[in-house]
Amino acid sequence: MEQEHLKSELYKLFELYKILSENILISYRGPLDKKVLNLLGNNVKSLLHDKPIIAKKLFKIFVELAQNIALYSAEKQLAFDKEMQGAGIILVKDLGSAYEFIAGNYIKNNDLRKFLDKSSRINSLEKDDLRKFKREQLLLPDGESGGANIGLVQAVLLSDHPLQVHVEAFDDHMSFLVIGVNISKSFEDGKY
Repeated sequence: MEQEHLKSELYKLFELYKILSENILISYRGPLDKKVLNLLGNNVKSLLHDKPIIAKKLFKIFVELAQNIALYSAEKQLAFDKEMQGAGIILVKDLGSAYEFIAGNYIKNNDLRKFLDKSSRINSLEKDDLRKFKREQLLLPDGESGGANIGLVQAVLLSDHPLQVHVEAFDDHMSFLVIGVNISKSFEDGKY
């Protein structure tokens, strides 16, 4: 029985390895403290050192979405700094014509509807309206800005693409939230 369980786990690990080998440039799963954010951020920058415009945009989007996990993930883990930090998964994938940044974390179902409404509103706004909305959020007193609004708006402004949002129900209390942002490789050619 134990041998069958081990065989099953090894197969799952192999399947995960195959998935992570499919044009994945960066992958991380765990808590996101300052050390991890710094290490992964430097990796993002160095990965695309020959594409400085895309590297800068991808780095800024990485910071926004990784901080979103660190601050708002319903899953907390002990990090290197000996503090409990938000945990999740981050992937950077090469799609050929674009890079895709994917961030995933658990979210409390009580917070899910509010997040989906925010992301839907952000995706419905044109670029000028997004900038206006961001300025409005920045002018609100601390605690009233709605948290992730500014980071999500910034990600859309930087990428010039809408947020891709997917939710998988986990249990009665939590769901798994995935946010994807694409950055066209044509940014580097000045075609944006």
